[in-house]
Amino acid sequence: MQPGSQCRPTFEEPCACWIVAGGAHHTPFSQLGSTERGKDLSAIADIERVTVDAKTIARHLQQTLSNKEVYHATNTGWGIYSD
Repeated sequence: MQPGSQCRPTFEEPCACWIVAGGAHHTPFSQLGSTERGKDLSAIADIERVTVDAKTIARHLQQTLSNKEVYHATNTGWGIYSD
């Protein structure tokens, strides 16, 4: 970070988002490449991706992740498998 620059959004907001998204559980961080490259790689590998940027708000992220979890669970049988 350059002298005089500020964290965007605040330092607290991305930390809260990081915790909401699972904390250190499977957390990669990269300053190489672009967000678009990361999105493309996630789509190719069929991996869920959460991007925390200047527009991310923790409570909205938490709601989005909850909605995705319910959607995934209802479309896969809530993890209950029968033979």
